[in-house]
Amino acid sequence: MTALQGSLPDRSTLNIHDAACLAPFFRAQAPHSAIPTRKVLVRKGLQSKKREDSLKGICDALNRVYPDSVDYSVVEDARKRKQAEANNMTPQQVS
Repeated sequence: MTALQGSLPDRSTLNIHDAACLAPFFRAQAPHSAIPTRKVLVRKGLQSKKREDSLKGICDALNRVYPDSVDYSVVEDARKRKQAEANNMTPQQVS
């Protein structure tokens, strides 16, 4: 019988080194406990985070982790330019 792609070999056929290398994969395929519900997580102290839907909020969040990685003014200028092109106006007229 040939092994399916992604399947693990029988543990009894492995040497010690191979068994040690494959141990994380065997643990990953082992049965897991049930996923806790939101109610259970809240009871344990989970707190919801405020959702930031705006592009500016996303850029600001990214800049908090990776400082100066995204310049929102560039994004805003591009948005104004596209809006101006759609309306056949100059970007200064859109502001």
